[in-house]
Amino acid sequence: MLNDNNTINELKRQILQLEALIKIFFDLFQTTDLDLLLNKIIKYAAQIVESDGASILLLDKEKKELYFKASLGKKSQEIKKYRVRVGQGIAGWVAEKGEALIVNDVNRDSKWDKDFDNAIKFQTKSIICIPLKLEKEILGVIELINKKDRTYFNKSDEEILIYFADQAVIALNKSLLATPYENE
Repeated sequence: MLNDNNTINELKRQILQLEALIKIFFDLFQTTDLDLLLNKIIKYAAQIVESDGASILLLDKEKKELYFKASLGKKSQEIKKYRVRVGQGIAGWVAEKGEALIVNDVNRDSKWDKDFDNAIKFQTKSIICIPLKLEKEILGVIELINKKDRTYFNKSDEEILIYFADQAVIALNKSLLATPYENE
């Protein structure tokens, strides 16, 4: 009986997420201002998987670096001055490989680069990072930090975020084409 209740609760949660996604996509596709769009994307992504923080790092193709373009959370302003080389850390690995990655204990993962946490005096425990790609081109990554309820990111979170990112990148590309931007 308990297993049936868990299944029903999980299905209800998924239905609520899908209903929210429909509303979110409508909102995202109506937004053309890049900064506003990016802030909406991270806000919605954080709500979808109930994370404490989120960031979007866009790719500077010439320098082969990711730069923080939008962030949400306690240290969101401080993190924006840093850059991540493609291949460096979890976000850099995701940008290089073009694959999503869940790390539920960053201290046990060899890809984790704790220098950013140390520099801003923050403690990342878990992270889910999803590539923002249009067809095969990587535009950047979205990373979500620490589940609010202190549980772990799971395959269901990854699946919904991949779907969300696929749709968000279409709105992002539309915005990038409509308004020229400079790397910060």
